[in-house]
Amino acid sequence: GSPSQAKHPQVYQIDFTAVASGKRIASTKRRVRWRFGFANPEALAQGLTGTDCRGEEHDVTIVWSITSGKRLVLADGQEVHYSNSRNNVFDFSWTMRGNHVLKVVAHASPPLSAQP
Repeated sequence: GSPSQAKHPQVYQIDFTAVASGKRIASTKRRVRWRFGFANPEALAQGLTGTDCRGEEHDVTIVWSITSGKRLVLADGQEVHYSNSRNNVFDFSWTMRGNHVLKVVAHASPPLSAQP
Protein backbone atom coordinates (compact mmCIF):
# COMPACT_ATOMS: atom_id res chain seq x y z
CA GLY A 1 0.00 0.00 0.00
CA SER A 2 0.98 3.63 -0.47
CA PRO A 3 1.98 5.80 2.52
CA SER A 4 -1.24 7.82 2.18
CA GLN A 5 -3.32 4.66 2.71
CA ALA A 6 -1.47 3.92 5.94
CA LYS A 7 -2.27 7.42 7.31
CA HIS A 8 -5.95 7.33 6.34
CA PRO A 9 -7.35 3.84 6.78
CA GLN A 10 -10.68 3.00 5.15
CA VAL A 11 -13.45 3.13 7.75
CA TYR A 12 -16.77 1.33 7.46
CA GLN A 13 -19.96 1.65 9.51
CA ILE A 14 -21.44 -1.43 11.16
CA ASP A 15 -24.23 0.07 13.22
CA PHE A 16 -25.55 3.34 14.69
CA THR A 17 -28.18 3.75 17.40
CA ALA A 18 -29.48 6.79 19.27
CA VAL A 19 -31.79 6.11 22.20
CA ALA A 20 -33.58 8.56 24.50
CA SER A 21 -33.43 6.81 27.88
CA GLY A 22 -34.31 9.24 30.67
CA LYS A 23 -36.15 7.66 33.63
CA ARG A 24 -38.97 10.23 33.80
CA ILE A 25 -38.64 12.22 30.57
CA ALA A 26 -36.98 10.16 27.84
CA SER A 27 -35.50 13.13 25.96
CA THR A 28 -33.38 14.21 28.95
CA LYS A 29 -30.90 11.34 28.65
CA ARG A 30 -29.26 10.24 25.43
CA ARG A 31 -27.33 7.12 24.61
CA VAL A 32 -25.64 7.20 21.21
CA ARG A 33 -23.64 4.24 19.93
CA TRP A 34 -21.46 3.82 16.86
CA ARG A 35 -19.99 0.52 15.72
CA PHE A 36 -17.39 0.78 12.99
CA GLY A 37 -14.26 -0.84 11.66
CA PHE A 38 -11.01 -0.10 9.90
CA ALA A 39 -10.73 -2.14 6.70
CA ASN A 40 -7.94 -4.71 6.50
CA PRO A 41 -5.28 -3.03 4.30
CA GLU A 42 -3.78 -6.36 3.17
CA ALA A 43 -7.19 -7.58 1.98
CA LEU A 44 -7.78 -4.30 0.12
CA ALA A 45 -4.33 -4.56 -1.49
CA GLN A 46 -5.25 -8.07 -2.71
CA GLY A 47 -8.34 -6.64 -4.40
CA LEU A 48 -10.81 -8.27 -1.99
CA THR A 49 -14.13 -6.52 -1.33
CA GLY A 50 -17.04 -6.49 1.09
CA THR A 51 -16.92 -8.59 4.25
CA ASP A 52 -13.58 -10.12 3.15
CA CYS A 53 -12.01 -6.75 4.03
CA ARG A 54 -13.34 -6.51 7.59
CA GLY A 55 -10.58 -5.55 9.98
CA GLU A 56 -10.25 -4.13 13.47
CA GLU A 57 -13.75 -3.24 14.75
CA HIS A 58 -14.73 -0.82 17.50
CA ASP A 59 -17.68 0.38 19.53
CA VAL A 60 -18.04 3.97 20.82
CA THR A 61 -20.91 5.00 23.10
CA ILE A 62 -21.82 8.41 24.55
CA VAL A 63 -24.21 8.61 27.50
CA TRP A 64 -25.33 12.20 28.14
CA SER A 65 -27.79 13.29 30.79
CA ILE A 66 -28.97 16.70 29.58
CA THR A 67 -30.57 17.44 32.99
CA SER A 68 -27.59 16.65 35.25
CA GLY A 69 -24.86 17.45 32.71
CA LYS A 70 -23.11 14.09 33.19
CA ARG A 71 -21.31 12.94 30.03
CA LEU A 72 -19.63 9.59 29.62
CA VAL A 73 -17.73 8.24 26.60
CA LEU A 74 -16.96 4.53 26.31
CA ALA A 75 -14.62 3.13 23.67
CA ASP A 76 -14.80 -0.66 23.35
CA GLY A 77 -16.42 -0.78 26.79
CA GLN A 78 -13.69 1.26 28.51
CA GLU A 79 -14.38 4.72 29.94
CA VAL A 80 -12.29 7.27 28.01
CA HIS A 81 -14.05 10.40 29.25
CA TYR A 82 -16.30 11.54 32.07
CA SER A 83 -17.34 15.10 32.75
CA ASN A 84 -20.13 17.09 34.30
CA SER A 85 -21.07 20.26 32.45
CA ARG A 86 -24.29 21.95 31.41
CA ASN A 87 -22.86 23.20 28.12
CA ASN A 88 -25.19 22.62 25.17
CA VAL A 89 -22.35 21.28 23.04
CA PHE A 90 -20.15 18.33 23.94
CA ASP A 91 -16.86 18.04 22.06
CA PHE A 92 -14.22 15.44 22.94
CA SER A 93 -11.24 13.89 21.12
CA TRP A 94 -8.95 11.03 22.09
CA THR A 95 -6.40 8.70 20.57
CA MET A 96 -7.27 5.02 20.30
CA ARG A 97 -4.95 2.09 20.10
CA GLY A 98 -3.32 2.03 16.66
CA ASN A 99 -2.89 5.83 16.82
CA HIS A 100 -6.41 6.53 15.48
CA VAL A 101 -7.75 9.91 16.66
CA LEU A 102 -11.49 9.95 17.26
CA LYS A 103 -13.65 13.01 17.86
CA VAL A 104 -17.24 13.18 19.06
CA VAL A 105 -19.31 16.35 18.81
CA ALA A 106 -22.85 16.28 20.20
CA HIS A 107 -25.49 18.98 20.62
CA ALA A 108 -28.13 19.01 23.39
CA SER A 109 -30.69 20.08 20.79
CA PRO A 110 -30.59 20.33 16.99
CA PRO A 111 -28.88 23.49 15.71
CA LEU A 112 -31.37 26.15 14.58
CA SER A 113 -29.86 26.02 11.09
CA ALA A 114 -30.57 22.28 10.73
CA GLN A 115 -32.62 21.30 7.71
CA PRO A 116 -35.62 19.05 8.46
